[in-house]
Amino acid sequence: SSDPANGEEQVIVLSKVLADEVNVGYHHKQYLILRSVNGTKPSNMRDLVRLIVKGGKLPNLEFRCYMVNQEYCEQLICLDVNEVKEAEERILKQHMVASWCS
Repeated sequence: SSDPANGEEQVIVLSKVLADEVNVGYHHKQYLILRSVNGTKPSNMRDLVRLIVKGGKLPNLEFRCYMVNQEYCEQLICLDVNEVKEAEERILKQHMVASWCS
């Protein structure tokens, strides 16, 4: 088995933002390609999880994304880490998601 953190690159697509008061204004965003998390480009899903966990020590999580064939038109999603942590269980329950990461 290969270690995705050491080689296999994946395109990461933000398919939908799960609506909640903590992310008002972002819930309409969908089908965006993720460019970076707090300035670092994740190479795959495992790397993305690592960056999100690492970002939990910062005040904000900043996701830079773009639409297919519109790399020049960057979209920014910036979330307060403490607010997201407080809302996590509520959001998962409301949208019937078992876990934020599996």
